[in-house]
Parts: sequence; structure tokens; C-alpha cells
Amino acid sequence: MEEELKACPFCGNKPSFNPITKEVACIRYHKLAIGTYTAREWNTRPLEDALQAKLENIKAKTQVMLDCVDYTVGNCRPNEPIGGILPRIVIENIKDAWK
Repeated sequence: MEEELKACPFCGNKPSFNPITKEVACIRYHKLAIGTYTAREWNTRPLEDALQAKLENIKAKTQVMLDCVDYTVGNCRPNEPIGGILPRIVIENIKDAWK
């Protein structure tokens, strides 16, 4: 088997894999997971995948904003308050990140 199997979506346990039949099953046999599945079927989690994609997008946007803050802090004199008017490039980067 080439791809790593995801944990059981119901109990979080590692599923069992039968190398002869190439089927995957949870050894706890939950009512919702009764039966055997191919590795591809087992790893298909559309809701989980969609949420993970949203999370990655949020992480990327947050990193852009943190980079903007670092830029702002790095270009201010020690006694200059941060806030007020941000450099134009910082504001543009923030707007682009949250589109």
C-alpha cells in the first residue's frame, strides 16, 4: 500500500489493512463504518478536507499579516508609536491577504 491511511473518523484508531484483498476496516466495527473499503475510499473525507483547506488559507493569510507587522515594527524608530498611519505597502498587503 502506497498511501498512508487516515485514522478512523469515528474513534481515531488506526484502521487495519488486508494486503491480500487490499481492503481497509476499523477493528472496532462502528455502526457507521461497517464494511470494508479501499484505501482511497477510506481516506476520502470531503468535509474534513474542506475544513483543512480553509484552515490552511487562514494560516497563510495570518502569516501575511504577521509579516506586515514585522515589516512595520522593523521600519519604525524605537520611540515611534506603532499604529496611527501604516505604510501604504503594509495596508495593501493586508487588503490583498484578506481578499
